[in-house]
Amino acid sequence: MTIKPSLLAVAALALVSLCPLSLLGATGVGFVKSPLWFSKSSFAEGETVKIFTALQNSSDSDLRGRMVFYSDGKEIGSSSFSILSGNSEVIWSKFSAEAGSHRFSAKIVGGTLEGDDGSTEPVAESATEAIEIAVLPRPADAPKKDYVASATDWLIERSAAVESEEAETAPSEVSDLIAKIDAKNSTVKGALDAVKGAIAKADEAIESAQEKLLDKSREYRERKKDDGTASPFDNAAALFFAAGSAFLGWKTAVYLIALYALWKAFRFSVRTIKGIGSTEE
Repeated sequence: MTIKPSLLAVAALALVSLCPLSLLGATGVGFVKSPLWFSKSSFAEGETVKIFTALQNSSDSDLRGRMVFYSDGKEIGSSSFSILSGNSEVIWSKFSAEAGSHRFSAKIVGGTLEGDDGSTEPVAESATEAIEIAVLPRPADAPKKDYVASATDWLIERSAAVESEEAETAPSEVSDLIAKIDAKNSTVKGALDAVKGAIAKADEAIESAQEKLLDKSREYRERKKDDGTASPFDNAAALFFAAGSAFLGWKTAVYLIALYALWKAFRFSVRTIKGIGSTEE
């Protein structure tokens, strides 16, 4: 069987039936004007791009083989194909773009024609014309938003604001509530005064701890490596201390948690004492 090379050559005209013009004037829409085309009209170094070609089989036999794509004579990808008699197929492969001007081409390798009677016949290698494409340099990396640093800064500002507000206002909410209680009984009044004194000391301790945590957070936040960036550990430490300082700013929540912990400890102690008493009996 003799097959003319033109019947197996890569033909852009085969895409007239595969890629019709759907919208006149629309960007990126139209008939293929080259035996090779790409998934993007322009691309830069480092991008993953698809390269396409169209193969037409006008013979009376089925065509099988491998399409190899080249850039400046160097293989950049390949794809196997199997095309029935009288059909055409779009074949493609992926490659990673390199900056500069390059000449791209495609070639049929290891092609064979398979007849209905099981006979096979090798096909002479056929290549497309090379097309020249300019690949753009790699774009400068856009600065990445440091969400950890942003959260840390917000917590530091919030903690400082709470600390300032607390300095200008009356004692904490719990202490203020106790002050409103009208206790006529001297024993109760004495107990309330003791509680108020304890809360005042607790306020001072909390404010001192909050300030220390805030200073520690700022210390880690301002640390920089030789390249001017903060390490992941320093960022995490700054966020941790800032979060702790912000939490201490909500004194009501701190007191409630402390009271709950004391209540659990008291119940545990009572149960332990009861358990010891019943054992002795």
